[in-house]
Amino acid sequence: MNIDTMVRFSGINNRDDAMRISLEQDNKYEDIYPLCQAYNVDIDDTYMISSREGKVSLLQGTDIHSLWSNGNKCFFVDGINLYQLMDDFSVLALRTVTRGARVRFVEFNDKIYYTNGHECGYVKDYTAHALADPCLNFKMSLPHGQLIEVFMGCIYMAVDNILYVTDPLCDYFDIRTGYMIFKDKIKMVCGVENGIYVADSKTWFLSGKGNDDFERTLVTDSSVVMYTDVKIDGSDISESSNGIGAIWTGDDGICFGDGNGKVRNESSDRYILSPHEQGAAYIREVGQVKHYVNSIF
Repeated sequence: MNIDTMVRFSGINNRDDAMRISLEQDNKYEDIYPLCQAYNVDIDDTYMISSREGKVSLLQGTDIHSLWSNGNKCFFVDGINLYQLMDDFSVLALRTVTRGARVRFVEFNDKIYYTNGHECGYVKDYTAHALADPCLNFKMSLPHGQLIEVFMGCIYMAVDNILYVTDPLCDYFDIRTGYMIFKDKIKMVCGVENGIYVADSKTWFLSGKGNDDFERTLVTDSSVVMYTDVKIDGSDISESSNGIGAIWTGDDGICFGDGNGKVRNESSDRYILSPHEQGAAYIREVGQVKHYVNSIF
């Protein structure tokens, strides 16, 4: 077969022997070729391959990490400083933070909350604020955790193997009931349509509307690569998956969890991942095609 007839490509397959990889098909196209390696390329919905676009340097720093944006506000860390990136690409220093500590952000009401395991607080009106002592019986402000999420009007903060849950519409918790204990260190907390995915050494789904009536269900025996979870509209994955779901890099491949706690490994039949401790991920849209892009290390 001539090389010019190879016009459609399905992506990487590193599970099968490179000399024995077979062609793939779907209900629309024939002769779809898997790839042993692929660098800086995109594949669209018609399986056409093209070179990935380049990049432009907008801002230089010494140790930039923990970039986050909600499409309107943008934050990042450089060295020991937390910055807000302005519309003209200038920066506003908000506060000092522990060097090298990964920061997680979440939007709640009119505030952007952040935590890195050493410091936590929120940003409002271009100013960083600490969490205030509620000065109420049995109530305490959230501890400094590694992960933070919002679901059904409550903030969830993961500190090692404990998941703290605030009272509704505030940032303090009840020391008697406002927490859940897991066996191992929590690596993911991701709220979706009808519950929360939580991963320690395994992955669980907390179904229900809040801490008082959550049902904890094991959805997969594998864990996740920390910081690789991203929320996504389920309809972008399949026509039968409506509502907000999540996609993440698991120990055994790229996984999609729908809004009701059903998890499907999207890559285990064709791609083997080597062990990694953490990473970063986002949804990248090129034309009408959305890509889950991760970097694991």
